[in-house]
Amino acid sequence: MRSGMPFVALREFRDLEKNFLPSLASNLREIVIDLASARQLGRYLTMKQLVLLQGGTATTVRRRVAHLLALGHVVKRPHQSDGRSDYFDVSECVWSQMSHVGTSLQQMGAGIQARAAKSAESSQESGG
Repeated sequence: MRSGMPFVALREFRDLEKNFLPSLASNLREIVIDLASARQLGRYLTMKQLVLLQGGTATTVRRRVAHLLALGHVVKRPHQSDGRSDYFDVSECVWSQMSHVGTSLQQMGAGIQARAAKSAESSQESGG
């Protein structure tokens, strides 16, 4: 009945997220993760895009980004074709810290697959 234990996997993911930049509140980590995922896709996000992704008010997102800028977790870059807006990116320090996240996710995925296989095995043994 456990069918791979999806809630255990969600808890493991939440714990991994907490361990990544543990000094940041979750709403700040979400911004960092959004910026890092955009960078991984070869993109950078504007403030407007961050506001849309975060789903909060523009003022709140601006305040959070300003806090991340002050901490050095985020950098602001001028828009190359439009000088009226800026792009935001994670700092090199944060980017380098993210390399261990990929390894942790791979290990987590292997654990999830192993638990799913064990669960399926025990279901077959119990006749279900």
